[in-house]
Amino acid sequence: MTDLIYDFDLNGDNLNQFFENQVAFYRLPRERVSDLLLSQLYICNRLRIHNIFYITDEMKHLEGITRGTRTKKEKPFKGHLLKGLWKKHFYSDRFLPRNLANYLRSERGKKAVDSFLGDAMAGNQADFVEEKTLDKIAYFVTFGAYKYKASCAGKQKDAITGEWLIYGKYKGLNYYLCIARHNAGDERIRSEILNVCTKEFPFLFR
Repeated sequence: MTDLIYDFDLNGDNLNQFFENQVAFYRLPRERVSDLLLSQLYICNRLRIHNIFYITDEMKHLEGITRGTRTKKEKPFKGHLLKGLWKKHFYSDRFLPRNLANYLRSERGKKAVDSFLGDAMAGNQADFVEEKTLDKIAYFVTFGAYKYKASCAGKQKDAITGEWLIYGKYKGLNYYLCIARHNAGDERIRSEILNVCTKEFPFLFR
């Protein structure tokens, strides 16, 4: 998660300036956003890894500032290493291939593909696959599949997936800790959170 952090000058003043100058953070509470998360978002912004609005939009959704979310509903971690913390998916354009693959591999996706191919080939008038038929198939397995995934926004099943925004809850408020890849491993995520965030939000880890 933080492999590239030390290539940048990420002292407190620079992070605070980044927070104040970025429209993406408008209306979000600086005092509840960890330096670790801000460092990650700074790097994402500088290296164009993710559009940080996708991440801050999920934070605003959790804060009740905005209603919309394109990803699965937030839920708590179940494993003992991260138990007590919560995760919310955030989307990025980098995740488009994964979302398409997930849908096309699913039972619902396979049935939709079979049905669509049957309809498409029924309209194919030549002995070979016509260009118009190939265009229909290409549309379905790309934009059509994504359109379906996007229509499931906010639902637990079939919604758009991405990486995790991890946060804790205390006295009815959310404290935003970091972003993490699914495959980063609970032990590594826990280690990075404890190394940085316990000093800022000790009440989350008692």
